[in-house]
Amino acid sequence: MELKKLIKEHHKAMIEKGFYPDGEEKNLGEMLMLMISELSEILEADRNHSYTDLKKVTHNPLLLYNFSQWKWNFEACVKDTFEDEVADVFLRLFDFCGYMKIKLEEPGIKPEILPVKNVGENLLVLTDHVVSIRFVDYDSWAQTLYYSLQCFAITYDVDYEKHILAKMEYNKTRPIKHGKLY
Repeated sequence: MELKKLIKEHHKAMIEKGFYPDGEEKNLGEMLMLMISELSEILEADRNHSYTDLKKVTHNPLLLYNFSQWKWNFEACVKDTFEDEVADVFLRLFDFCGYMKIKLEEPGIKPEILPVKNVGENLLVLTDHVVSIRFVDYDSWAQTLYYSLQCFAITYDVDYEKHILAKMEYNKTRPIKHGKLY
């Protein structure tokens, strides 16, 4: 997964889906709160024991986005799960980076498993990081958040690259603004 290309592709898709009507400026507070909203959805998925179940997927479970019943399988087995919500946070960050023209790069160090296994505590740390944007430059903020999200994903055994790509593919099937107001 080439990060620069992925960010550009996702941001372009968000523009095409109407999230940037007539090139209007985005409300940065709204963009950040939507990241926090996705973080809370991770907690809800965990509370509801909602995890991706590839055993339910028909055809080839390793290629979630390459078969005829793809949308049905995604909605039945992946949508709104813990892993799907993790992918959503990455995608919110990618859109932010695309909009702000932040050149996000793969960290020079390998993501590590977090020392605390409590989902709520780790999500609180991520939430705290999202709101800390007021105190640092956007580039270093985004880079640190990206690394922290990678650490979170590997701590909970989320194949975030696969889920990001699957969610991007699913989003192509959704209506303008994904059927939402913003």
